[in-house]
Amino acid sequence: MMIHLFEILASLTESALGIAVPTKLLGEKRSGGIRLAAAAAVLTAVVWGINQYVLFSAWTTVLGVLLMALGGCLVYQRNFVDVLPLTAFFMFLLYACDFIVLTLCGTVSRDQGFAAAMTSALSEARMVFLFLSKTMLLLTCWFVVWLCNAVSSQYTKIDWSLLAAIGVSVYLADRTIQKTDGSSLLNWLLLLGIVLMYMHLRLQKQISSVSREKADMEREKNRMLAENYQILKDASTSKQTFYHDLKNQYLLIQNYLETGAYEKAKDYIKELGGREHMEEIRFHTGSEAMDIILEYKLNQAKRQGIQINCLIEPVQLRLQETEVTALLGNLLDNALEACDKMEPQDRWIQIVIRQMGNASFIKVSNTCAQEPERIGEEFVSGKQGTLHGIGTKSIREIVERYGGVQETGYKDGIFFMTISFF
Repeated sequence: MMIHLFEILASLTESALGIAVPTKLLGEKRSGGIRLAAAAAVLTAVVWGINQYVLFSAWTTVLGVLLMALGGCLVYQRNFVDVLPLTAFFMFLLYACDFIVLTLCGTVSRDQGFAAAMTSALSEARMVFLFLSKTMLLLTCWFVVWLCNAVSSQYTKIDWSLLAAIGVSVYLADRTIQKTDGSSLLNWLLLLGIVLMYMHLRLQKQISSVSREKADMEREKNRMLAENYQILKDASTSKQTFYHDLKNQYLLIQNYLETGAYEKAKDYIKELGGREHMEEIRFHTGSEAMDIILEYKLNQAKRQGIQINCLIEPVQLRLQETEVTALLGNLLDNALEACDKMEPQDRWIQIVIRQMGNASFIKVSNTCAQEPERIGEEFVSGKQGTLHGIGTKSIREIVERYGGVQETGYKDGIFFMTISFF
């Protein structure tokens, strides 16, 4: 009875991991819950039935891969073609763990028929083998998932070469069953090391490619911000020139009125009335770039129906104009985007820019419908798609470049980011 119980628990462990791990590598965050348990139970029943006839064969391997891939598709609603290669990879891990334990035990006991005995019949010794092999499988799966998450947020590339690993493992398994010795153990350890190293290198290549793409997009975005800033700067210069000239225009009109040249005065006033009205910049932070970005973004917020609260003082920043544009532009873009998802009556942004001694502080707070996504302890932009997190990454790099401190937080529907330069 105990032997059968161990067999069921071992099969249940294999089934659950075989369904969950491949989809986890593809970036699936849901646990699956009841559906995972149900699928694992059904798969366990099938495996248990098959084991009554044969414990290992090539056709049971193929069937196991197909059934676990199908289970992953049903539970997590993933594409079968996406799940299949990673399911084969899991099956390889399963065989590697099983046969490493088998060859290790066979080598220690000097029993060349140990693997054959464990894969042909149920026994008490098999209970010990199942406990050791499934413990190793759990640890190996945890390591693989950790490795993938450490290198990349998800394993998105479908690598059909992983199917070759299961083919080689079936061949080695057959050889090991025929003769269990030290060379078999070495072969399994070598194969496991090669496959894990290969997967790690593929992940490194993948994340390097994604990083380059994000870096290129970040540079392009900052270039566009710089161009927009120059346009705004030119417009601001024109606006300031207009108001400077207005004094002389008032003097001319006054002269027309004093000399009785009323028609000339009316014509000149009519000409001035045709010019586009432009509001004077309200901010004087000591940074022309900051003044212009504040004016532009706050006008944008006004058009979106966002309430703005400002406490802005002159500050002493060592940043270049392009860096000020990228820093403040990204801060306010993120705030505007978050507020745009709120109900009209709940939209507000608070901006605090202050100088305290040698320290400059910039704080932007805004209402936020939900807590932004975290990577580790760091919040990232809520944008979806290829530009995900680029704005926050640009802010962090600028802050680090000048030895500043960045603090973010979320509480009761309010998100804030504080940046300090000393």
